Amino acid sequence: MQGKDSDTDMLLPDAQTTHATPDPRATEAGILVLLLSGGHHGIWTRSEIELEAGAGPLDVQDALAALQASGLVHLHDELVTPTRAARFLNELVEL
Repeated sequence: MQGKDSDTDMLLPDAQTTHATPDPRATEAGILVLLLSGGHHGIWTRSEIELEAGAGPLDVQDALAALQASGLVHLHDELVTPTRAARFLNELVEL
């Protein structure tokens, strides 16, 4: 038999749809919202962020690096905290 088996094609998901890359800005925004939520004392571990954000380790690492470069988070080994600037902006938005 030459070509693809149509029965198998129906069972296997399209490779392009199964490995969608999340939008980096959306990941950054989600992490910042998570960090600024009041229920966690403002100190998170990278593992907790990965679990709560539903993002992979590399996506979280890239997002945290971008947020740190923007002055919005402090990174201390595995610990992540929002900066005073991020907290202040959050307070202004909530007004």
